[in-house]
Amino acid sequence: MQDLFASLPQSLQDIVGHISFPPDNGVDLLHSINENPSPHIFGASDASFKSGRASHAWILSSGSTSDISNPLRNISGGGIVHGHPSLISSGRGELHGILVLSIVANIFKMHHSSTAPVTLICNLQCVTSKCNTLSINSLRSHRSQNVDMYITQRHITTQTQTLMSG
Repeated sequence: MQDLFASLPQSLQDIVGHISFPPDNGVDLLHSINENPSPHIFGASDASFKSGRASHAWILSSGSTSDISNPLRNISGGGIVHGHPSLISSGRGELHGILVLSIVANIFKMHHSSTAPVTLICNLQCVTSKCNTLSINSLRSHRSQNVDMYITQRHITTQTQTLMSG
């Protein structure tokens, strides 16, 4: 997985920020996902916004509570939220986390040839709803706040089965 991550454009690597891959490259995580009667990949993110700066933290796992604290059964990370200072907000932070989870889930699925669907969650339901419904086919939509991240996230999730929920 680290090679797939390293092959991403530098701009996407910068968006991801810090990432902790399991030492076995996610093999144990894949087994945990596949042990479920309905194999599923879950990702959760959270953002912090204070004094005009935002950061994000996230985790990708099987959804089992025991896997969240097991470093062999999750992929996690975090970093700063990118964008013009006037655009930084808690909403952009939450969207940044969802975007990062989409990137990491895609890497995981490609590396392991997994067909498990992905569910991503964050604190702001409006972010996940907009990820699912934003129409980017009109010029008007290209002026929307955070459209850069929505377009990138949409492009990445078309490559995987991803459901967003708030």
